[in-house]
Amino acid sequence: MGKSGDGLLGKISGKLGNVVIAHWKGIPYIRSKPSGNPSNTKAQQNQRSKFGMVVKFVGHILPVINAGFKLNIDAMTERNAAISYLMKNAVKGEKPDLAIDYPRVQVARGGLPSPKEATVKCLETNNLVFEWQQKSDRQTLRAEDRVLALAYCPDVKAGVWSIEDKIRSDEQLKLEIPSNMCDKELHTYLAFADAKGDDASDSVYLGRLQAKN
Repeated sequence: MGKSGDGLLGKISGKLGNVVIAHWKGIPYIRSKPSGNPSNTKAQQNQRSKFGMVVKFVGHILPVINAGFKLNIDAMTERNAAISYLMKNAVKGEKPDLAIDYPRVQVARGGLPSPKEATVKCLETNNLVFEWQQKSDRQTLRAEDRVLALAYCPDVKAGVWSIEDKIRSDEQLKLEIPSNMCDKELHTYLAFADAKGDDASDSVYLGRLQAKN
């Protein structure tokens, strides 16, 4: 509601219909009332739901993302770069049936050599064993790169990972799975990151499996 004082616009302030009257350094001025954006199309709803789902997923595995998402052409944070990539490449379906497309997820991106001949198996109770081969000359030069291993469980919306324990030349890593993730579907990934944290490899999706109690 507008309030009027002396003069035509002397002490008027507030809203009058579709205009707003205010003062700046004692000078009255009129501007249009901001209009809201009433649009709420199906496409907009879908995009908001998609964004919210990806943000939550990235939040569940953020230490891995921070260590591994180094291919960042727009100078964004690792988190934002991952969200942008996953929004474009790793979501399937439409609201209300949106889902993360786990085989298309990358949890690390960069210029280092990716894991070669990588596999993961459940060989021991509550443990996954990741293995890879180090053969090429370029890989040999990267022997000290850190291993990034991840197992993500959609049922409990959490992941378990290793980002410091092993290096590329070890060719094997054991990852202990907590009991609340055993006997549930796990999606597994492997990548490398340099010791300085400046670069990483593209991650490799190793498939689905279950750890046993």
